Amino acid sequence: MAETSTLSWDDLPDENFTEDDVKGAEAMGKLPLGRFLCTCVQSLRRQKDFNNYSCTAANLKWRVDRVLELGGVKVEGDEADGYIGRFMFDDVNMSSPEEKDGMRQRRIFVAKRTGLIANSSGTITAPMWATGIIGNQTILTNEDQTNEKTGKVYRNVAFYGYEAITDAASTSGDDYSDL
Repeated sequence: MAETSTLSWDDLPDENFTEDDVKGAEAMGKLPLGRFLCTCVQSLRRQKDFNNYSCTAANLKWRVDRVLELGGVKVEGDEADGYIGRFMFDDVNMSSPEEKDGMRQRRIFVAKRTGLIANSSGTITAPMWATGIIGNQTILTNEDQTNEKTGKVYRNVAFYGYEAITDAASTSGDDYSDL
């Protein structure tokens, strides 16, 4: 065990901070429940092992560019600026012969809402998930999910928590022209 010694407070330097530093510190931890305009900044392929099968997933890293709602309430002004620049992560499971229809539907849904595919038929390729999604914007909604085995609550992107900016504009009345 390492020994500790008593130090004097006299030689500890002062620490300066700004208003932005305080906002950033207050925003630490989980992002609150809400809707966020995000940009995909990274996509990593990772192994996913489920009880019934294994597959790979695109682990997407999303940067929060703007907070649209917190707790179901539209955000006005700079009240949520402390969350800008924070990250949200989501796994999108890639195709597997053993997957359920819901996984395939979610993958296609996410590909459509993030601008990887259009409404027509076609092919979703690995490069689309690897690099094509980088820089794309979408609106993400998060939710609390409880692990059935452990009871632990996780805050994740909702299963269908992706919204294309154009879809959001048509349903919310906001034209998002400032995005």
